[in-house]
Amino acid sequence: MNLRLQLILDESAVVSYLNRTSLAVGEALGLLLDEKDPAEFGVPVPIVASAAVAARRRGLASYDPASPLPMDMLTGHPAFRPLGVGPEDLPNLLTLAQKATKLDCLLAMQAAVRHDCVLFTNDITGYAMLPEEYRERLIGF
Repeated sequence: MNLRLQLILDESAVVSYLNRTSLAVGEALGLLLDEKDPAEFGVPVPIVASAAVAARRRGLASYDPASPLPMDMLTGHPAFRPLGVGPEDLPNLLTLAQKATKLDCLLAMQAAVRHDCVLFTNDITGYAMLPEEYRERLIGF
């Protein structure tokens, strides 16, 4: 099933989901599977990898071994779409790099712009230096 992409998660949102420190991410992902208007969420592949490392450093290993790994729950979610970063993204990435303060914020915002989506974050300050037309895409939790 090919659904429309509606939401981008940045590293702070992915780590919150993996560490189960916020119900907001899980609730937002659940809403995407609405039967009347289903949609997908995307995460740039470099953010998935970086978030996996960050979550492990923050105690991911303390989960009950009988439970599925949180990263498997994220990447196996029926609405999940991994997003690549390609050469065609370079011009906008370089423009965003003039104001972005963190690489994951840069990659997530690029994906939000490219796919005309909103960006779910727990790190609003990481986007503070971007122009307003970019920050309008942010949903903080």
